[in-house]
Amino acid sequence: MIFASPLKCFTVSDKASKSPRAKFIFKLKSAMESSNRVRTEIKEEEKRNRQFEDDDDFDDDEDFFESEDWGSAYSSQNSIEERSKREKIQSAFQMGLSSADSKLDDMDAKQALAPSPKGENKYQFVGVVQSGEKGNKRTNVKWYARKKPKKSKWSLRVVHVDKPALLRDLFVRGKIDVYGEYHNTGVPVPAVTTSVSKSKVAVEESGIKRPLVEAKYIIKERSWKTLWNFSPTAFFTDRSGLYWRQRRVFPNSAFTDGQKVYESSYHYSEGRNGVKLVSNNLEKYLDQYGEDTKERFLQKLDGKAKPDFVLEY
Repeated sequence: MIFASPLKCFTVSDKASKSPRAKFIFKLKSAMESSNRVRTEIKEEEKRNRQFEDDDDFDDDEDFFESEDWGSAYSSQNSIEERSKREKIQSAFQMGLSSADSKLDDMDAKQALAPSPKGENKYQFVGVVQSGEKGNKRTNVKWYARKKPKKSKWSLRVVHVDKPALLRDLFVRGKIDVYGEYHNTGVPVPAVTTSVSKSKVAVEESGIKRPLVEAKYIIKERSWKTLWNFSPTAFFTDRSGLYWRQRRVFPNSAFTDGQKVYESSYHYSEGRNGVKLVSNNLEKYLDQYGEDTKERFLQKLDGKAKPDFVLEY
C-alpha cells in the first residue's frame, strides 16, 4: 500500500547543515583513509624485514626444522601475526571514525554560532508549481510572500500541488461535493478522403457514427451556508442509488451508442432492470422501421437529446 501526499514540498532551511548521508560518507572516508594508512605502514615494515633477512647471512635453526611439530608452530606464529595486523587496522578504522565525529561536532558548533544571512530575512517566499495548459509541457511557478514568524527556521519553500489527490482527500473527508453533467455534442462530421487507383477516383468516408458525450464536473464546498449542498428537488426527483439508476432504463426501449443497439430487459437473476445486446450494426437495426422513426432516432444521436445513462471506465 502506497500513501501519496497531495503536497510535495522542498524547503531550504536557514542553517545549512549536512544531511545524514553526507555525514556518513564523510565519516566512512575518514575511517578508510586511516585504515589504508596503517595497511601501507604494515606493508613497508614487512618489506624492510624481508630485506634484512636477505642481507643477513645466518644458518637456519636446525633444531626448529628437525622437530616434529614445526608445521603447527609455524602456522600458529603466522596466525598471531595476522591477528595483530587485523587489530591494528580495526583500531585505525575506529580512530578515523572518532576523529570524523569530533570534526563534525566542531563544524556544527561553528555554524550554530556563526550568523546566517538567511536568518535575517524578514519574509518567507513560497513558490507553487503550476502545470501548463494542455499541449504545453512548460510549468510555471507562482510566488507568494508573507512575514516570517519569529520561531520559523526557513525562508524559501517550493510546493507542488497534486490537484486530483487533493480533491479526493477533501471529498473523502466530506469537505466538498462533486456534481457531474453529461452533454451530447452530436455525431462528428466524418472526414472525406480521396484515393486514386487505376485511373478511378474512389471517395471514402472515414469517420464514426458514435456521438461524442462530454462530461462536465462541478465542485462545490460543503458548508452550513449552502445547507451542505442539500437540494430538495434533486432529493425527490433525481435521487442516486441502484434503484433509481435502474428506473432510468425504461421498459420496451432501445438504446445505442451509435454502433451497437441494446434493448431493455429485466434480469431475473439479479432482480433489476438492465439491457441486452440485440445488434452490432445500427443501420441494419433501423431498416426494420420506417423513415420517420429512423430520422427521430438519428436526431437524438445528433445532439437533440441528453444521454439516458452513461457508463464511465
